[in-house]
Amino acid sequence: MPFFCQLHFPGKILLFCLLFVGIISPTTSLAGQKNIAILPLKINAAKDVAYLQEGIRDILANRLATLADLRVINKDIVDRAIANSSPDYNALSRSLKADYLISGSISIFQENISLDITVYSGPEFTPHYFHTSASQEGEIIKSLDQLASTINKEVITPPRAVTPVTVSSKTSSPLTTSQPVATTPVQTTPRPRDIARSLANLASPQELSGTSGGIKSPPIKLEAQAIDVGDLNGDGRAEIVFASGYGVFVYQRFGNSFKELSNISFKRSLRVLALTLADLDKDGCKEIYLSTADEDKPLSYGLTLKEGNLSFIFKQAPWYIKTMNLPGEGWVLLGQQAGKKRLLDPAVYRLNRRGTELHAGESLGLPKDANLFNFLVADLDGDKRSEISLIDSKGYLNIFSPDRQLLWKSKNKYGDGGKSFNSSKFVGDSDYTLQFDWERMQIPARLVAGDINGDGVADIIVSRNLSFPSEFFEDMESEPVGSIHGLTWTGSTLRELWHINDFAGYIADHQMQPLVVPEKERPAWFKSGGELTVCLVTASPVLGRLLPKKTTLLVYKLDFSASYQ
Repeated sequence: MPFFCQLHFPGKILLFCLLFVGIISPTTSLAGQKNIAILPLKINAAKDVAYLQEGIRDILANRLATLADLRVINKDIVDRAIANSSPDYNALSRSLKADYLISGSISIFQENISLDITVYSGPEFTPHYFHTSASQEGEIIKSLDQLASTINKEVITPPRAVTPVTVSSKTSSPLTTSQPVATTPVQTTPRPRDIARSLANLASPQELSGTSGGIKSPPIKLEAQAIDVGDLNGDGRAEIVFASGYGVFVYQRFGNSFKELSNISFKRSLRVLALTLADLDKDGCKEIYLSTADEDKPLSYGLTLKEGNLSFIFKQAPWYIKTMNLPGEGWVLLGQQAGKKRLLDPAVYRLNRRGTELHAGESLGLPKDANLFNFLVADLDGDKRSEISLIDSKGYLNIFSPDRQLLWKSKNKYGDGGKSFNSSKFVGDSDYTLQFDWERMQIPARLVAGDINGDGVADIIVSRNLSFPSEFFEDMESEPVGSIHGLTWTGSTLRELWHINDFAGYIADHQMQPLVVPEKERPAWFKSGGELTVCLVTASPVLGRLLPKKTTLLVYKLDFSASYQ
């Protein structure tokens, strides 16, 4: 019988928690970070608890890395060094170039778990002894949190208070055509780092720091292509809007249940490229702005929900459209037209609506690789000037300065949105042979900006979709696996704060909004949080390419209050 099947129920739950926490990786190292190495923990138990041995090792490494801004030496490197070295911890730390070395043991008697840890640090490699315990397996994560906090306070030098740095603002902005306005220098402030802890709560059956797990809708027998979340009718509840090849659907969530409020259909030949919500009418209710393509022709729609029914504000507008919250301006409607020789005209414009017609206003100053669908404007470092984030045609995430200078480019690909549109234009003939110019454009996944962790600076939330070779046929891809990533800009690189891996299916779209907790219901510990909505598309495990795909909506409440503890 497989080992997992032999575990009792609490053991299975804890194993799932430990595996989940293990995928939330410590953040990328920066210059000046110290190194920590955690040796394999010894086991004193009458039963096989290998899952605890590795899980506790990973969690402790993660907690210390995020609390004290340490770089964790890969455990495979540590294990090889142990095999090739004497048990002299001093010599081992030198070979690993570790500033801190941790060893320890796990003892289990019945349901009681005891953990003894020794931390070696300083020039003399002085040992420091720590102990924690849990009366049952479900409490071990909380005990590890407390242990990591104690080690950080008593042994590892806490992060020094950062002296505020004055950042001079430049006078030009790529987002306006008006005369430049001088701004005063702004001081940046230190940022909290302990984000990984809160994400462990998604996997845990217990509510740690008041967070709750994911809420899952029943399968919807449609393949969604885009979603967004917002209050459409002014009742204080956020509706979930998604679009498929059949039309637009509005759902409202009541606790753990989902109810369809309204829908509206359009012709099946349309391809949904983007769906965004914004209250541009300033009436307290958000409108729906839908960008679609009929082959290579833009046909876009504006809709509103009135008295429970969807109705058009405008339809079949000859623009590709999207709403965006531009810093200093608020929510605006942006648009881009089809090009004469290419799919898209180079310029992205602010749009003005007059009745049922859309008219071009001022254009945005954007990098040359930007188009309506692939960029985001947000102040990522708190200096009151907006950086431009952009997913290029190859899937790499780029950060540009306000004056459109490239600052950074990712090594990993992000934002496979699974949406594209194409064009086949007749360009003439040669020797009576017809010639066509073929162009295909990928629409990347949504880039979301939001100060979810309450540190006063916008972060980026983006999804990834990966397909792996089939188990049986190397040249055939299996069902994709999705992930969501929260990234923060350090001034020189995008640094991962958290991620959620292994969504079993394809992430068609996602949205993250600040978590609003009414004051009367707000616990004392609550500082900040976010509500993540994921639109997951899955195919049948049998004849998946032939049978219709289904959509599942997932809603997670993420509590980032731990970053302040």
